[in-house]
Amino acid sequence: MHRGWRLFSTLSLSGDVDPNPAIASRKQAQKSLEREFRVRNFSYAS
Repeated sequence: MHRGWRLFSTLSLSGDVDPNPAIASRKQAQKSLEREFRVRNFSYAS
């Protein structure tokens, strides 16, 4: 403002998913696709 720059009169932000998200590395992107599930079943006789 002190430099005389004009401000946006309106600003619209979308909550949609980024169609092309930034990634730090291909390895990190591949790791995010891996899923690990651990199933534990406990049964106690009463």
